[in-house]
Order: sequence, then structure tokens, then C-alpha cells
Amino acid sequence: MNMPENSRETYKLSTIEIVSANLNALNAGEVNTTLEYYAEGVKFEVIGITPEQRITITSKTQLRILFEEFTTQHSRFEVDILNAKGNYVTTKILIWSDLTRRLGVAPLVATDQYLINNSKITRIRRTIHPESAAKLLSALTHIQE
Repeated sequence: MNMPENSRETYKLSTIEIVSANLNALNAGEVNTTLEYYAEGVKFEVIGITPEQRITITSKTQLRILFEEFTTQHSRFEVDILNAKGNYVTTKILIWSDLTRRLGVAPLVATDQYLINNSKITRIRRTIHPESAAKLLSALTHIQE
């Protein structure tokens, strides 16, 4: 089911449905629909690209910029729900983009941990798997040489 929480339907999406619908909308390039699944004070962290690097997004405005970049990069996300308990959902996610395809490292593999409150995603922590990070960094290093 691909409808945001604030739609006219009275049906309340489960945490798993929220995660899946959000990524389906993003895969379709529907940035506005995707953003409807997020709380105003959302926090989105990406860790694991390098040991010392952490990317943190703390607003829907910043998230819009990221999602628009994903759309520009023809990004595609494939999700496998690993665990859902209460307000938490953990997924394995495969990530393709024009850059990772061009570098020959697609898909990147990550684990996403979602926190959902009041039918809105309030936090995501994306941890890039070490093997994916190593392939990406190696490919980027070769381009710079």
C-alpha cells in the first residue's frame, strides 16, 4: 500500500508499510510523497563510508535536497526487512545510483535502522557495510589518480 499517513484514508500503516511505501515512492522519483512519511525533526545519519566520516541530516529541507539528488542520480533502493519490533524497523538495503553503476560498485549494501513515531519516520541510521565502503573508496581513489 503506497499512501502517506495524512491521506484521506483512515487506515493506519504499519511500521513495515511505512518503510516500504517511503522507498517505493522514492524509487518512483516522487520526492514530495516520500517526504510525507517523515517527521519535521527527522534525523538521517549515514555512517561507515570511512571510519571517521558521518553524514547527518536534521531537517526535511535537507532531506528534500538529498532525495532530489537521489532522483537526479537515478537511484534505486531494494529493501529486505530484517526485523520489526514496536517502533523500530531494521532493513538490509541495496543501493544503486548512476555513480555506483559507473564505478562498477553497485549495489552498495547497507543496514538501515528506522524509528517511527506517530506514523512518521523520525530517525534513520544507515550503516554502509564495510565491503561496500571499501569497494566505493577504492573506486573513487582510482578515479582521482
